[in-house]
Amino acid sequence: WDRFLPKFKKRNVKAKKPKNKVEKKEYTPFPPPQAPSKIDQQLESGEYFLSSKEKKQKQQGERSEGRKAEKEERDKDRAASFVPPKEKARKKRG
Repeated sequence: WDRFLPKFKKRNVKAKKPKNKVEKKEYTPFPPPQAPSKIDQQLESGEYFLSSKEKKQKQQGERSEGRKAEKEERDKDRAASFVPPKEKARKKRG
C-alpha cells in the first residue's frame, strides 16, 4: 500500500521568530499644541496685509537671490577647471 499513499518531502522548518514588541509611549491626557495655520503665520510676519503686487515682488526677489547664489556656485566650479596646476620645484643641475 505504500505506493498509493502520498509521499511528502521532508522539510527543515525553522522556528518562527517572535515579533518585536513596540514599547508604548507615555500617556498624556492633553493633545499636542495646534500648529499655527498658514494665515496665522502670514499675520505674524505681516505678509497678510501686503497687496498682490508686493507679494509678487517679494517672491521674485527671493527667487532672484536664490538664482544669484546658485550662479556664483556654478561660476566657482567652472573657474576651478581653469586654475593652472601647481608646478613642482625643479632641482638645479650643477
